[in-house]
Amino acid sequence: METRSKESEDGAPLSESFTASGDGGGFFLAASVDLVCSPHLGMRHIRLIAQTLARMHSVKLHKGGQVAPSLFPTLHKYLRLVPTHFDDIEKNLRFVSCIPSKAELELEVSLLEEHLSGLGSPVVFCHNDLLVKNIIYQEKQGRVIFIDFEYADNNYQALDIGNHFCEFGGVERFDSSLYPDREFQLCWLQHYLDEWHRLAGRGECASSRDVEVLYVQVNKFALVSSDNGH
Repeated sequence: METRSKESEDGAPLSESFTASGDGGGFFLAASVDLVCSPHLGMRHIRLIAQTLARMHSVKLHKGGQVAPSLFPTLHKYLRLVPTHFDDIEKNLRFVSCIPSKAELELEVSLLEEHLSGLGSPVVFCHNDLLVKNIIYQEKQGRVIFIDFEYADNNYQALDIGNHFCEFGGVERFDSSLYPDREFQLCWLQHYLDEWHRLAGRGECASSRDVEVLYVQVNKFALVSSDNGH
């Protein structure tokens, strides 16, 4: 059994757990790429994933005050560790020929921070690593749960979704052609926002404008998702 817990706003533990055995609830299977990414094979699973992420993003972890996103503090932290050069001549030649300078990287992060922080994406409790292997489909219960919360933190809503879409391409052998197209994303985001609105007590389906706004935010944040500290 694996359990990941955090404390919610009212002090109750927020937990996600799964078991690899069939005791009491049937086998809990890791979602496949097809179930997560293919609209033909996994539309029901796509809806479940979108709704589950909306529920996670609706959790309130802090009482009052401003909740800060972790994205840019994390990027700045890692930038401080980037060397300006190497003493080894051969290594340094490869370094300066293949990698942008530290000053260039710092400027790029600053420009991204200025632009992305002004998009109005809500800061929510994010998974920050929602790749396929971290999604478990509980067939008997007809639901999905997320696992491996080691990177979970407060972050931008659109970043968590954009990172999930980027994860479609895989980890060891990344295939950018698997990044979801506009039609898939709009369908996914509609499911997400419908649940997001329901949980907020609005009770109505998200408008096409709401979906379009989130679509733009998600695809801008997707550009920085692979730099999100893991």
